[in-house]
Amino acid sequence: MRNGKSTKDKLLIEAFKLFTSKPYDRVTFADLEQATGLSRGAILYHIKTKENLFLNVVKKFIFEVNSISSMPKTPQSSLILTLTHFIESCQKEKKKMAASGIFNVNTAMMNITISAFFALPKMREYAFNWLSQEKVVWMNILEKAKELKEIRSDINVELFASIFENVFLGSYLSGIVYTDGYKIEQLEREVMQIYQLIKA
Repeated sequence: MRNGKSTKDKLLIEAFKLFTSKPYDRVTFADLEQATGLSRGAILYHIKTKENLFLNVVKKFIFEVNSISSMPKTPQSSLILTLTHFIESCQKEKKKMAASGIFNVNTAMMNITISAFFALPKMREYAFNWLSQEKVVWMNILEKAKELKEIRSDINVELFASIFENVFLGSYLSGIVYTDGYKIEQLEREVMQIYQLIKA
């Protein structure tokens, strides 16, 4: 089972790299075989179809990477710990991607996202549901911070949930212009400034 999981993980990361470098319809099974060292039969065993592989890549690398929804619940004991852990998670993911040969994770994500909107009929629905879920998680974190009197009682939780999410998404989008992707230190300064504005 572990070997099967590691094979699928390898397939996903190599497919991710391929889909960042060329559009979905230009990635062939020959490309996948060469990148992974797996036979077509082994690839199909794990993913069934190319569309299913692409969907798995999108779910894992677009909707799970640096997602507040994917964070473990333990560090969410306070807003400041959540923000700190979230920034650390972004930094770790950026380094991990660079180690696998993707030096600008933002450009890579943008390329795949654009392809996904063309290739996957339900991509807009997936993206809407993801964004809605992210906002709900931010709202829950902020509500808890209110209950703990960590932030002011007059804070509009829904508004600040959107602000935190939009600061992250804006930082992620602006990262495409830099050689090494988005500036985590700048993102950290921005979210911590918001924290200073709302803390009790």
